[in-house]
Amino acid sequence: MRNDPGESSTTLDGDPLAGAPATLLFENNPNPMWVFERATLAFVAVNDAAVARYGYSRAEFLSMTLRDIRPREDVGPLETWLHQAQPCGSTSAGVWRHRRKDGTVFPVEILNHGLELGDRRCELVLALDVSERQRAREERERMLRELAASDRLATLGALAGGLAHELNNPLSYVLSNLSYVERELAALATGGPPGFEQVRALAEAVADALEGARRVHRVVRELRQLSQPADERLAAVELHGVVEGALALAGNEIRHRARLELDLDEAPVVRGDPARLGQVALHLLLNAALAIRPGERERHLIQVAARAEGDQAVLEVTDTGPAVPERALPRVFEPFTVTRADGAGAGLGLSICRTLVCGMGGELTADSGRGRNVFQARLPLARPAAPRDAPPGAAPARLPRVLLLDDEEGIGRAVRRALHGFAEVVCETAGRQALQRFAAGERFDLVLCDVMMPQMTGTQFHAALAQLDPAAARDLVFVSGGAFAGAEREALALLPNERLEKPLDLARLRSLLAARAPHFPPAGQ
Repeated sequence: MRNDPGESSTTLDGDPLAGAPATLLFENNPNPMWVFERATLAFVAVNDAAVARYGYSRAEFLSMTLRDIRPREDVGPLETWLHQAQPCGSTSAGVWRHRRKDGTVFPVEILNHGLELGDRRCELVLALDVSERQRAREERERMLRELAASDRLATLGALAGGLAHELNNPLSYVLSNLSYVERELAALATGGPPGFEQVRALAEAVADALEGARRVHRVVRELRQLSQPADERLAAVELHGVVEGALALAGNEIRHRARLELDLDEAPVVRGDPARLGQVALHLLLNAALAIRPGERERHLIQVAARAEGDQAVLEVTDTGPAVPERALPRVFEPFTVTRADGAGAGLGLSICRTLVCGMGGELTADSGRGRNVFQARLPLARPAAPRDAPPGAAPARLPRVLLLDDEEGIGRAVRRALHGFAEVVCETAGRQALQRFAAGERFDLVLCDVMMPQMTGTQFHAALAQLDPAAARDLVFVSGGAFAGAEREALALLPNERLEKPLDLARLRSLLAARAPHFPPAGQ
């Protein structure tokens, strides 16, 4: 594009670069260029590409300042940068946002060169539109997120048979023991008082049933964690729990192929995302296990260790399966590189692991030697939040009050039994009834609210409660039973309230109550 009719090209009179070659380079550069005065930020000269790309005529450009092509909120940072920047030499000012005449905002990478025009200090600027680069990066990140999500589902599909075994085994003795307890209690209801041996047998059956239920819960919890989308926000995550969760899913594949050694006593807390960390740990365990043929358990060993080194946490998975060839090590994290001896798999697992680890500010490395494969994830350490100490004082005259809002009546009965003698538990199955209690002036030391309910969701209840009792809404604890709708998940992510997962951890529940009602007996008493 050449000048508008009637307009003359603005030359760089007084510029040390002035002259035919310099003027031609300026005017005919396909990227926008201009010169502005540092003191006033006024445009001194603009080239044809700037006129075409920004939509202003040359006369309009030369009547404006650099502020006029910036979004209003970016003017302050611009002036700060100019105050700090030195006008001599060529530098990169980084990526900024510019505004066209039609109001659209787009990212540009700025290259600038300080120069003198007579007695004026100016800047020669080259503006490179990086919209396509940014869109390509965002598209790549979106594809990587989708690929990671697809990989999680594919992993679950591959584990389906083993997971059915992991669930059916404990469920079989949960049901058997509960059937025995039911039969014995029915007999006791029509007979005399139980003897010591009978009571002990019942207690053992209940204990076995509870252990089986906890095993099922661990598997279901990890399945739910693995299936949920990763959170962009990073938080403190205990590596010990991440490894145990991955083992709950991969344990059946490992036990038939290798012995397992764990060194997690000093497992640190890292800054990361539970879903992404769980996916990485599970992949590294399966990568080690599936490289070993079933039936060779006594010959092979898989070791999992977690420790702190300096300001980093290290998660290390070592196996004695077939060594990754040395020539393949540099490419082991590239997509579609298959490391398993049988050639099975799509070759995406390790590539996705590296992407996830790097996205959390860490690095993933591989080594093979001395008959062992070693995969090591390094992640930034985090510091867990310090627990709140309950202030000393006299015992209260009344029991602490707990409000449980959950549409499942059985959960309310279970919590009431668990806290019997320690707290007064009020149960409601609908948010409106619970709100009426607050409107009537009732107060509670702890409010537990289910996330998903048919008439009023947890976040809707929280918003309504904030109008009646802001302090109660601030201290409310959400209770989640599993995956929930995207809109509710997004609303929940904006709230800082603590959360509990179902099945409820009664020790954790008592700790929460002790923090809110200081004279409540701490867990374990």
